[in-house]
Amino acid sequence: MAALHASGGPRRLAAVTGPGIPAAVDRRVLTAVTGEPIAEVEYVPPLLVQAVLDRMRAAEPARPVGQQLFDDAAKVLESADLDGLDPAAYIRSTALATGLPPSVVEDGLAALAEGLRQLGTADAAERPAPDSGPGHRVVWVPRAPVIGVVAASNHSEPHLTWVRALSYGYRVVVRPGGRDPFTPLRIAAALLAAGLPADRLAVLPGDHAVSSHLVKSAPLSIVYGGPDAVGRWGGRSDVLVRGPGRSKAAVGESVRPGDAAVIDHLARAIAGDGGVRCTNISAVFTCGDPGRLADRLAERLAGYADPPRFGVDRVGGLQQSLAQFSGFVDHSRDRYDGGSFLALPDGSIAARPVVLSAPDAGHPLVGTELPFPFVVVAPWDGSLGPLRDSLVLNLLGTDPVLADRALAEPTVRRVVTGLTEPWHTLPGLPHDGSLRSFLLEPKAHLGFVPQPGTVPASEDQGVRP
Repeated sequence: MAALHASGGPRRLAAVTGPGIPAAVDRRVLTAVTGEPIAEVEYVPPLLVQAVLDRMRAAEPARPVGQQLFDDAAKVLESADLDGLDPAAYIRSTALATGLPPSVVEDGLAALAEGLRQLGTADAAERPAPDSGPGHRVVWVPRAPVIGVVAASNHSEPHLTWVRALSYGYRVVVRPGGRDPFTPLRIAAALLAAGLPADRLAVLPGDHAVSSHLVKSAPLSIVYGGPDAVGRWGGRSDVLVRGPGRSKAAVGESVRPGDAAVIDHLARAIAGDGGVRCTNISAVFTCGDPGRLADRLAERLAGYADPPRFGVDRVGGLQQSLAQFSGFVDHSRDRYDGGSFLALPDGSIAARPVVLSAPDAGHPLVGTELPFPFVVVAPWDGSLGPLRDSLVLNLLGTDPVLADRALAEPTVRRVVTGLTEPWHTLPGLPHDGSLRSFLLEPKAHLGFVPQPGTVPASEDQGVRP
């Protein structure tokens, strides 16, 4: 097992506390999906979180981090031995801890490295148009000196959010997701090896009390979580909540029944990266026969070769999530020997794709998200109503006017038309609103006189400490 020492004992993962803060003494065993202990993780108490926040608040204002440091960190991240784990060992360890397919973790590591290289481009693409002239300029500055981040374990790419905060000049405190301390600790090690000052970043594993204390005490926070997190923190202006995606697809009348290209696209959108992204499609609305479309999707997804895995302790909860509903048709059950949840020889359980159909768009099952390839197909009358509350809305063969209406709908955060993967992006495209608008605020500088050798006022629109 990759995260075990040569002696056979679990590897110890230390918190990153920064200078002047003692290491934590409490350790918790992280168990792999196979049931074996994979690591001992240093857990911090809320008092240590407070000590880190107090130290960061008292420090001199930090300056934005230059692109060269992130370029250097990208090289380290994807190639170096960090804290005793080379890239291959990191991939195996993270896959064992989270249940993600190793290919997803490997692709995620590559995406993280590329994201580090693209930070400057992404920042520049999101900048507002210049608002400077003789005697004045607008400067975008961090809203606070410190930000706390409650991270998730479902995928690696969301960690680029807090790395971007570093690029703007924040000091950052990260509480890792309970199943994946490996990824934020590896990113932190790469950044520090590339020259990031040690007082700029802390990675503090901890329980829910630590998460709560961090969000309550940090000047600004970003929280990744489910409906409970949205309900608890969603109403606060100092907290940015990244909750369930509830991403949807709508198939219009112009799509031929059984269109192979559409079926293949929907299958990728449902099951890509193990179905764990917030942008994976979890509901498909169709103007045609929902049962027929669900059958085609179930047939296509039955050959999905690398599903996510779970420990025995989690599978009961997943099954219960479905057992509470009635009045639907399971189009996947008879396609697998042994059912949708398959016990593997190593002790883990593979969650194979599940395709259900519901009798109407308002069925309570519609909108349910589960951490594996899972989708509900429902009938659709072409209206916008059922498509609301979507992180991503994928429109296939629909009236072009619907895209404009969806973009104007506040609860639809992104619209994708045609056979474009719902997670596809480019530097500067918002994911769920603009991260820059949460992290930065504009300030006016009147009477500004450029000094010799400095950037002219008409070009000065960057981040300042």
